Amino acid sequence: MPDRWIDQHVGDESRPRPGFEDALASDLHREWTGATRRAWLRMGLAAAAVIALIAGSVVWFGRSDDRVITVDSTPTTAPAVIDTTVDSVVDTAIPTSTTPAVAPVAYAVGDSVMLGAADLLVAQGIVVDAQENRGVEGTVDAIRALADAGSLGPGTALVVQVGLQSAFSGADLEFILASVPGETLVLFMTVHAPVDWAAANNELIRDVATPLLSTARLIDWDTAAVDEELCPDGIHVSCDPRAGERYVGLVMSSIAKAKAESTLLEIPAEPVKRYVVRLAEGDYLGAAQLLGEGGLEPAARADLRPLFDPEFGLLPGQVTTEALAAALERWCAQALCVSPVDLQVVDGFNRAAVTFDVGGVRRTSTFVGSSFEGQPMVEGLPLQLPAGADLAATVECPISGGFERGQQTWADLDGDGWWELLVAQMIASADDESGVVTYRVTACGTTTRVEPLEITGDGLAIYPLNPMRSGPDTLLIGFLEGYPNGTMYQFDGARIAPLANTRWDLGPPLVGFEQMSVGCADLAGDGNVVIVNYTFTETDGQLRYTARSAIVDGATAEGQLASDSDEAARIRLGSCHDLPVRTD
Repeated sequence: MPDRWIDQHVGDESRPRPGFEDALASDLHREWTGATRRAWLRMGLAAAAVIALIAGSVVWFGRSDDRVITVDSTPTTAPAVIDTTVDSVVDTAIPTSTTPAVAPVAYAVGDSVMLGAADLLVAQGIVVDAQENRGVEGTVDAIRALADAGSLGPGTALVVQVGLQSAFSGADLEFILASVPGETLVLFMTVHAPVDWAAANNELIRDVATPLLSTARLIDWDTAAVDEELCPDGIHVSCDPRAGERYVGLVMSSIAKAKAESTLLEIPAEPVKRYVVRLAEGDYLGAAQLLGEGGLEPAARADLRPLFDPEFGLLPGQVTTEALAAALERWCAQALCVSPVDLQVVDGFNRAAVTFDVGGVRRTSTFVGSSFEGQPMVEGLPLQLPAGADLAATVECPISGGFERGQQTWADLDGDGWWELLVAQMIASADDESGVVTYRVTACGTTTRVEPLEITGDGLAIYPLNPMRSGPDTLLIGFLEGYPNGTMYQFDGARIAPLANTRWDLGPPLVGFEQMSVGCADLAGDGNVVIVNYTFTETDGQLRYTARSAIVDGATAEGQLASDSDEAARIRLGSCHDLPVRTD
């Protein structure tokens, strides 16, 4: 099982916020930065190409030797038909027809390996940009060129192969991913070469090219190439036609499989965001994780659309409180919320509040008039309830009282597959300067009755952990300042109760502008997921990561995770909600 990660910021609130926190973050402020959003968006890996339509011909530019191959794009027979049947084993047999498709099947960017199969790829309708000795910067340049030309976006499929020339670092891969438009279906190829860095590069690629939180898919050429007759260097496919055909066959069948599985290609007009897919699937949490825009649809209705649908939406950079209220008004006119929208000032924050009528039961959500990258921050979400639930019997959600007084997160406490909303309210504070606060954690938006949990400390942090989204969530609850230890909790049918022998420690105090994150990773690759924390800082616009400690079955295991930036950056791209977490 590859390492996966969800980054949840738990830094000092008094410091500037160079890092990021997702919609699950248990911090008191729910801010996101541009780096944060790119961290989610960068999981859509990309390919790029240059295409020109000249006198009815598709022109492919192979940069390594200044060749320009022109292929007649007027089909004399029907274009090649790709079987999109999804099988357990990807078929690497190349289709027999070499007649190019009228429209590109996909775009591809690669190095000398892809260059050796470029003629065959072009014949299958793929627009290829392949160049010898291409590294990270050349790949990014090609991606940006295609993005600037408007060729990437919803409904497009892209292939990228890079990593032959030198070793990746986490920052290098992040640089590539940040150049990719978010709605692109991407297939990232591993490399096969007898060089020292190939295995590490492939591990990075395999970790990132997963459908967990992105559109990226994997084409595992490294595994497929083991049985191929490659050139004497053990790398290239140009010496034996069969190797090139198998290479292209793997690419084509992988594209067909990814398209068959992807819902992104069914999304019509841009600029519909990827989180629409999550909302359509009823996955509010996934939507919030992707962009932090919040899931705006009550599960009882399927006809509500997000605020950023072009029909209702705001443009990036235009999210003032007044503009947000106006957008909500337009949205409410065709939805189930009650107008007029109530503009509020709560604890100095401008907010637009709207009430949703869900099956005759009204719920209120508040939307903050500030933004990250033009998207609003959302404090309250409409309820998500199972079909047939008794809406009148749901527990009302208390108002948290402002960012400084409470927080919200989501967890499936009873294991029924539906989220409960957890609201933590500050109900008492110490008279001295210790910063110790008593919080009451209430489960609401559910028909499940949960006895409130009262807990005392400084800087409450709550992390929901879920074993493969099966059974009840485990809650990792602790404090950030003065009381760095925490405990795992689970719902026992009546209350949120602590589990035995599951204490964890956030480690030594933060220094300077360090921020801290906690998440899950499979360190040994054996399926046993442990909790890891690490710090991150921002230097010259780049996030740098340092791993600290891991918790295995409740015991801190120092040294299991290398304390270096690349390792921590590599494993943070995952989710505790999709990994088994041992707590016994």
